Amino acid sequence: MNLSHSEKILVFDTETTGLEDHDQIIQLAWGWLTSDGNLDGIQSFKCLPTIKWESDWHTEHKLSMDDLQGYPPLDNTIVSPFVADLAKADYILGYNVKFDVKMVTKEFLRLGIDPIILKSKSQIDPLTLWTIAEPDKKLETAFRRWSGKKLEGAHDAAVDITATANIMPGLLKDFGLQNHSIENIARMCGDNNFVDAEGKMIWEHGKPVINFGKHQGKSIFSMAWSNIQNEQWYARNYHTFKSKGYAMHADVVKAFDLAQRYRNDENGFNETMIETYGKPSN
Repeated sequence: MNLSHSEKILVFDTETTGLEDHDQIIQLAWGWLTSDGNLDGIQSFKCLPTIKWESDWHTEHKLSMDDLQGYPPLDNTIVSPFVADLAKADYILGYNVKFDVKMVTKEFLRLGIDPIILKSKSQIDPLTLWTIAEPDKKLETAFRRWSGKKLEGAHDAAVDITATANIMPGLLKDFGLQNHSIENIARMCGDNNFVDAEGKMIWEHGKPVINFGKHQGKSIFSMAWSNIQNEQWYARNYHTFKSKGYAMHADVVKAFDLAQRYRNDENGFNETMIETYGKPSN
């Protein structure tokens, strides 16, 4: 991909109260990618969510409920500059951008903004490009590798979008992608078969399957209605597995719950999963 481009690429990142369906955005930052892998026109805002939460992570990164007191709640006026720039963008770029698209889409719907202005944009994701080549995909690791510096202030959205822009020239050169068109790069980023943003489920032959652990490769629907006792037990008790470290896989919980509502109707289940998460890429 030649970064000397005429297409407009909008880099953006969110910070959120968490990863669950009820969670909300607490910071959004964005800017325009330049030909040298930097950003022009950086904008950022923080906002007070309508839900209460607490975590050591948010306290550590100065994004706790107390830190956000005095900031306004998210509304159409606050988000309108971002929407205006989205309208101008040919592509959107972000590190694990599918998660950010998911979170912004939920906020848009809550505010009465048509999310098609975001979801219709082709996506470019350094994480996806890196995943194609090799595994430790943290933004801090990528920044250290392709900038030669330590990332200071990670998990502030404005810092993260700058780091994401900075890694692009080196990443593309290392992976031999510097001469690919932006269209090709965006297509590569869209070719993974993740069902959810984190890739805990993938599409295989039009069906969502588990993509981790001892049941990797097993169909969600088949496990929910399996005659094999440990598979059905796993599907029906997955939501209780917090002590085993699975508490963050909320989309898997949702998928198993949906599967149990569609006895003898796998097609109905698959259609509902597509409505919820989008179509498989192939």
